[in-house]
Amino acid sequence: MSLPPLLARYLAWFDTSPVLAVLVGLGVLILAFLLLRMALKVFLLFVILLVIAIVGSYFYLGADKTEDALRHGAEEAKDAIYDDETETDR
Repeated sequence: MSLPPLLARYLAWFDTSPVLAVLVGLGVLILAFLLLRMALKVFLLFVILLVIAIVGSYFYLGADKTEDALRHGAEEAKDAIYDDETETDR
């Protein structure tokens, strides 16, 4: 099994200047963790907005209509997933 080209170049660079390569590697890790934290915050924001929309729908449309809409949407998603699975099996 061969290494990806970027990793192979990094290892070659590590052989020539290990200290700088370690510092750049740490910088990349720190940047990755910062981006992960920002992505998690955005995801949580969307989850909170979804919850607010569902709760608002209960008050605006009523519990029965909201529950019917959620069930209908879930069934459509289930059908779409199962339709995709049967097409890939062919």
